[in-house]
Amino acid sequence: MMPDSNRSVVCGVDTHKDQHVAVVLDATGQLLGQRSFATNSSGYSSLLDWCMTFGSIAAIGIEGSGSYGAGLNRHLTARRVVVHEVMSPKRQTR
Repeated sequence: MMPDSNRSVVCGVDTHKDQHVAVVLDATGQLLGQRSFATNSSGYSSLLDWCMTFGSIAAIGIEGSGSYGAGLNRHLTARRVVVHEVMSPKRQTR
């Protein structure tokens, strides 16, 4: 699939020890895709490549960018991708 360079998308990543789960949304919030990736440099590259197949990446939100998502955060930042820390809700208030 050729990316639609006119479509702006955002990616959200739920980080875990062994895998990260990513989703891609369009500007209206419609889910375009969901996929899991390994938590290593190959997985980080695959995640970014996969996100780019949907369009131009406006930003990627990472839950836990300072812990399980730290490696992904560094990988994306080095490639000049806009990264936002997403705070997970406190379990007691969910």
